[in-house]
Amino acid sequence: MSGSAFWALQTAVRTHLIADAALMAKVKGVFDAVPNDQAFPYVTIGDVTSVPNRTFDRFGEECTITLHIWSRYAGFKESAEILDHLNRILADTVFPVPGWEVEGCYYDFSETIRDPDGVTRHVPVRYRVKLQKGE
Repeated sequence: MSGSAFWALQTAVRTHLIADAALMAKVKGVFDAVPNDQAFPYVTIGDVTSVPNRTFDRFGEECTITLHIWSRYAGFKESAEILDHLNRILADTVFPVPGWEVEGCYYDFSETIRDPDGVTRHVPVRYRVKLQKGE
């Protein structure tokens, strides 16, 4: 085994998202670290988890990756539209992850949250990704 898939997965997901013109027309960016004074709406890449998923002689991982939708639209309509884009791009798909073969990416859950400031809407979205180490 030579390293976890988490960083390769995180960077591949971001690359895959920012390559989508329809999503990027809807959001002001997709970030690992959000710049100061960033305009809304945007998506951040949150936590990644990884557990071993070995098959015969190959090392694999089952990862989760959580994305966060941030909006200041009055209500959750804008966030729901962004979620639809994320699911269109990621759910039930495979995409390139350098050094890994993606067996599938699956929508796991989302949740709507009103932040304490009363203005910001936050929607965490989690995906499960099954990967095998590339040969």
